[in-house]
Amino acid sequence: MGRVAVAVVVVVLATTGCGTRDEPVLGVGDEAEVRASIVSGRGQGGTALIGITPVEVRRGEPADLAGRTYTDDDLATVATPDGTPHYVDARLVNKGDEELTSGPAAHGVDSTGAELEDLNTSGLHPPVVACGTPALGLSPTAVSGYTTCYLFVVPPGRRLDRLRVGDAEWKLG
Repeated sequence: MGRVAVAVVVVVLATTGCGTRDEPVLGVGDEAEVRASIVSGRGQGGTALIGITPVEVRRGEPADLAGRTYTDDDLATVATPDGTPHYVDARLVNKGDEELTSGPAAHGVDSTGAELEDLNTSGLHPPVVACGTPALGLSPTAVSGYTTCYLFVVPPGRRLDRLRVGDAEWKLG
């Protein structure tokens, strides 16, 4: 266990299959390699390369979120937003040789262009069974990677349109 674990801090560049913010060229099943800034346990910076492939989009029911809270950006416990949960299953593969403690941040984009927070990695309590607990750790030796689940709550009257990770963007519907 001589390898130092590092955390993904900021996604800075998608290196393959980039779309524009107006018209994504990637769809479900398409992989993009995203370069992410990392900080090691010793405070040293660097970059990591992660392959991301959205594999399935599932629509939940508003009742899925009943009685749940999450931790917002100010670390306050708040009620989940009103709307319908959508689950985006994505495959993450470490393409580099750094050991990562988490995957890059992802955002949903609804049909009005509003950005949606991933609640599955925002301290949702209790976790939603349909999405499960966020997976941690992307070892460079685990070339098969793992599947994670992003959870976006789409406001009433809107639909989940896109997934955004760094500069990579996928059309979901």
